Amino acid sequence: MKVKFRVSHYPQFGCGPFLSVFSGTILDVALTEAIQCRKTLADYDKFLWDKNMKSSYASATFIEMWEDFKWVSFDSCRLQDEIKEKDPAKWLIENIRRNPL
Repeated sequence: MKVKFRVSHYPQFGCGPFLSVFSGTILDVALTEAIQCRKTLADYDKFLWDKNMKSSYASATFIEMWEDFKWVSFDSCRLQDEIKEKDPAKWLIENIRRNPL
């Protein structure tokens, strides 16, 4: 199954978004790439802010997922619930990695 994620970055409210799509057959890879893109855009905005090159407006960045033939807001909690239902062992292993004792 092919998965698609899209990063929608609005450099300033009121203007159109910069869009970048990440797709693949492995969910973790496509999602990791989308998260890295979002982080890079946030780091760039912070750099501009710190250097006083950007002021008096805000940007916004969202990750969306292609689902049922439309882009929907990505909800990592819902994804975790789906993994838990389909493969409880994988869900348990991932949560142990994230929250070691």
